Order: sequence, then structure tokens, then C-alpha cells
Amino acid sequence: MSDPGFAGPPEGDDLSNLLFLAKQQIARLRTVQVAKVLAVYPGGPSQQNSGRYGPTTVDVQIMVDQVDANGTRTTHGTIYGLVVGRWHGGGNAILHDPVVGDVGVIHTSDRDISSVVANEGEQSAPGSGRRHDLSDAIYIGGLWTATPTNFVDLRNGNISITTPGTLAHKSQQDTTTQSVEGNIVHKAKKNITDTAEEILTHQAGQVMNFSTPILNIS
Repeated sequence: MSDPGFAGPPEGDDLSNLLFLAKQQIARLRTVQVAKVLAVYPGGPSQQNSGRYGPTTVDVQIMVDQVDANGTRTTHGTIYGLVVGRWHGGGNAILHDPVVGDVGVIHTSDRDISSVVANEGEQSAPGSGRRHDLSDAIYIGGLWTATPTNFVDLRNGNISITTPGTLAHKSQQDTTTQSVEGNIVHKAKKNITDTAEEILTHQAGQVMNFSTPILNIS
């Protein structure tokens, strides 16, 4: 027999009434939901000079509708200003903010986290007495997004970086090292340019081959 819903306590013994009340309370607990991103607000440097980088926030809508005892569906409203979790530790981060239309997961905190958010991660008392409230969720993307065109592929024992834009690596140290046991291949449809303000060195233990119709060295 199907569950009649939570329209009211069923007629029956005390145990049935207790079970109904328990279901009502459990139904109020928010744990994990699937949600769509409606708006994105990029993070930035600390507003309180804490040295921290403020997280991106998003407005979302839960994708699984509410259903009453009669089976009538009602969509959820917008949940505003949820913090976005990302791979970030110390001074290291992978920056990949969500975009409008992404579908991901929100995890709901058991207490009000608004004070921690306002204090940029400092120890704080709960902002209020609310519990298991969707306003205290954290967005973790993404389950369904646009087909990736900018990505790192770590499958099958290889590392492949693909981008439709510019691929750049920068170092503030004196030396950047490439070390492999096999070959290093640089290939471009147009030009490959090596530039140094002081000394540019290419060194081979045995043979260095240049194959080109024209080779200019100046």
C-alpha cells in the first residue's frame, strides 16, 4: 500500500501516531539536494584584510519538486547566496566557478553558518537558532554541465590538458624544469618561440636535430 503522505495523522493506535510524528520531523531535515545554478557572484580578496580569498556564491533552485498528499507538484523557490565549495587549500586552488545552468549538489549544514560566512571563516557562534535550513547549504558542483571544452583528463595513466583558449604556465622562481624519461615534443601549426632576457640554452647529450626549410639564428 502506498504512503498516503503527511496530510494528517492516521487513525489508529498510539504507535501509528508516533510513527506519523517521527516522519513529520524527519521530513524537516535537509541533507543533500540536487540544485540548478540561477546566478553566480564571483569571489574575491578578503573584505576584512584577513588574507583569505572570499568564496564564490550562487543562487540556486532545487530540482526535485515538492509533492503533497494528493500528488500535486510545487517547484521550490530560489535559495540565495550559497557558498560554493572548490578545491582550495592554503595558497593553492583550482579556480573553476560554476555558471548559470549548471546542475550540482547542495549539502545543508545542521546549524546557521551565516556568521562564519560573514566573518570569512573565523570561529563564530550560530547566526540564529535555525537548524537544517536550506539557507545554510553549500553548493558543490557539478553533476550536469555543458560539454567540457576546457579540461584536464587524468584517465588511463596519462595527463592531458585541453583548452580552446590560451594555455599558459607562470613561475615566480628562477627555474622551471621539464624532466622526462623519454621524449619531449613541441608541435605548433604556426610558430614556436623561445625568448630569454639573458641566456637561452638548448643542450643534448648526443644529437640535436633541426629539420626546417629555413633556420634563422641571430
